[in-house]
Amino acid sequence: MKIANIGVKKKKEYSLQTTKKGKQKNVWSFWENWQLKWYRYFSTFGLTKHFVWNIRKIYEIMRPASEKNIILNTMKVLEGCFFVSLGLLLFASTLKGASIYIYLIVFSLIFILSGQVISKSLWKEEYRLLVQLEKYLGDVRHYYHIGGLVEDAVYDSLEEAPYEISLHMQKIYDVLLAKEEEETEKYKEIAPNKFFKTFMALCQITMEYGDTIWEEKSLFLTNLNYLRNEIHIELLKRDKIQYTFSGLIIVTILPVFFLKAIEDWSTSNLPELESYYHGRYGILVSVSIFLVTIFTYLLIQTLKEEKKVIKTEHWILKKIIQISWVKKYLETYFFYYPGKIHSLERLLRNSGNELSVGEFLVQKVLLFLGGLIGSLAVFFNIAMIEQGFCWYYWISSVLIAIIVCYAPQLILEVKRYFLKSMMEDEVMQFQTIILMLMYIPRMNVEIILEWLENFSDIFKASIMECVDLYFVDHERALAELKEKEPFPSLVRIAEDLQACDQVGIVAAFDEIAGQRSYFMEKRKQDNEIQIANKGAIGKAVAYVPMILVIGLYLIVPFVLESLSQLGGYMLEMELF
Repeated sequence: MKIANIGVKKKKEYSLQTTKKGKQKNVWSFWENWQLKWYRYFSTFGLTKHFVWNIRKIYEIMRPASEKNIILNTMKVLEGCFFVSLGLLLFASTLKGASIYIYLIVFSLIFILSGQVISKSLWKEEYRLLVQLEKYLGDVRHYYHIGGLVEDAVYDSLEEAPYEISLHMQKIYDVLLAKEEEETEKYKEIAPNKFFKTFMALCQITMEYGDTIWEEKSLFLTNLNYLRNEIHIELLKRDKIQYTFSGLIIVTILPVFFLKAIEDWSTSNLPELESYYHGRYGILVSVSIFLVTIFTYLLIQTLKEEKKVIKTEHWILKKIIQISWVKKYLETYFFYYPGKIHSLERLLRNSGNELSVGEFLVQKVLLFLGGLIGSLAVFFNIAMIEQGFCWYYWISSVLIAIIVCYAPQLILEVKRYFLKSMMEDEVMQFQTIILMLMYIPRMNVEIILEWLENFSDIFKASIMECVDLYFVDHERALAELKEKEPFPSLVRIAEDLQACDQVGIVAAFDEIAGQRSYFMEKRKQDNEIQIANKGAIGKAVAYVPMILVIGLYLIVPFVLESLSQLGGYMLEMELF
């Protein structure tokens, strides 16, 4: 009882200090009020409200502070997007005789670079939190040695913690004192990554069951060390990814900025080339380069970012899928093609795509229609220049629409190529989690499954279904998990979980415990191999737009015109 009173007293003192600081910071300056007005405008404007919502959601997760701080951080990212957009528009305004295609490219680049600004901000926030969490765990270890109480160690470490990590640790501290499942679930929803969830769960389990001395060591401190090792591996992985993919986005999108400059230089040296750049050839090549650039950017982003922190709300697709005739058509398609539906559902789930099968199919149809309408518009523009709409324009438009339609699925297939190594990496994370849990007194299979669910990405849906069914029939739940996810390493874990009732948790997982260091080293090596393979693909495709610009937009027109003039010269020679 005495210990509990001390914890509550400290909680009140810390909360009072935070409240006092909050009152001082709630005085809005003129500049902050101006930003608030713009935030309210953009957050309600139809074209930008979902964009603003995504940025806000990032800071609600990364920095769960006051409403004021969330709004100001959101506006900082919006301002970055604004200046990027302004710079591109000023660049477009300096181009003499810029066509509609140039402006189409500029507005598309605004969309791409704005997304890049958000991704960069998110990456920095995630990385900063991981670095701060690693140091914070070292402080918790120090204060736990001194006091021997988890909640006191968490609180005492707050005094030295940086601002960003202190926001999360204050919430975790409140959850630990509250000891309510509802509060735990609330924090899980806003936790920035699995490491915060794991730390909170380690503290909760130790407070509930007490610390255990295993092989003359504190199990809580041993598990903190394992968690720090996991963070080290993640930081090394992120550093490697950042190094491998640095500059690839710039290499991808930079060539399209030189289309107009190449056109001006070429026509100034050879005026006859104007017919190429302003005719059918120039229009088709510039639009093709634009589409390839967009696809390449999306592919590189997919390779670089394995999963999304913020799940996008596809509200347009959700509304379309609720239309009666659309719903009826999808139900018919599902009935006649169950094999394709099952394969697509598995691909979407394992690749971390948040779309349902129905939404993905509707998206494909919309992309087909968009590609068809867009390509027909381009060909009609060409027909107006050349005085005639050729029959093969229709066929070309359909082919282009099909390519656009299947582009998202092609990106998913690229992710499928790396799926096996990603699955192996996730299963090795599961093994690390089991090693952290297996020696805790009164540990059971249900708690282990809940932890695996928190740490899962690829297998999340299947493990979640297993956890829900485990309350009803635990044998059936684990059997269905093996059927849905026949990946050998995961099947082995499921079999070990089935054996826990007969031989106990420690005996069931003794093989994993004996190879702990091997699994850690294998994870590091597999991460390096996977990143190297992704980097090789990323570097190969990043230069495709540049090759197309130099080859099709610069060299080919000169060659064609030179051959044409040579042919004319040879004809004149024959006449003489």
